[in-house]
Amino acid sequence: VELAELGNASRSMRAAFDEVAGSAQNATAIIEALQTASRGTISEFDLMQAASKGVLLGVADTSQEFAALMEIAIVRGKALGLSAQQAFSDLVTGLGRESALILDNLGIIVDVEAATKDYAATLGKTADQLTATERKQALVNQVMASSAGLLDATNESADKLAGEGMAALTASWTDFRAVLGESIGEVLDARYRELADFLRAGTEELEKARIAAGLTEGTIASGLTDSGDISKVLTIDLDNAKSQLAELQAAMIDMA
Repeated sequence: VELAELGNASRSMRAAFDEVAGSAQNATAIIEALQTASRGTISEFDLMQAASKGVLLGVADTSQEFAALMEIAIVRGKALGLSAQQAFSDLVTGLGRESALILDNLGIIVDVEAATKDYAATLGKTADQLTATERKQALVNQVMASSAGLLDATNESADKLAGEGMAALTASWTDFRAVLGESIGEVLDARYRELADFLRAGTEELEKARIAAGLTEGTIASGLTDSGDISKVLTIDLDNAKSQLAELQAAMIDMA
């Protein structure tokens, strides 16, 4: 059941991100770039979730922009003892909300007013004339510029990959479970619907029996004893449901 729920969530997130990114092709390019930049230390589900936020907040919309932001997040996160996932999520949120406070938590000091003024000048505008997207781009440019030296120093360090093995294993295991869960989810979902229909029909029959017998809540048990035919029908349906679950369990064991 847990695998099925993870699989269904993964399938829904992928469909939503394809739409947010403009196309499945662009969505795939963004995720692949992020996986490369994060060196496989973040699960695909978490990458899609963070990237969706980034696109919706107007932070980035191309694979190159996202990859650059991921590299900055990882470097800043390592310096502060944060996971790549948390650092990237915080960076996207901070840029999207134009929050100097959130960015400061990553060790990034920004001057929003100066950034917007400088970027506006390159466009032949004033700061007040910038659109919301252009304001965010101004902030992104300043963050990238202020992190360039730190990125160069990290790339030259022999310890830049230290401690990433466990994170990569965790992300790979999550991805594996999500893919497996997508297959199981389709099977379980059909069974859940059958069981839901059974319970709904059973509820209706019990209600009819209660009304027909003039039962109150305190006498439903005795009424059921008198309603032999209904009880028999429900018992047969319940046995069928148990049989279906047993078949499903056997199928899942075979798949494993």
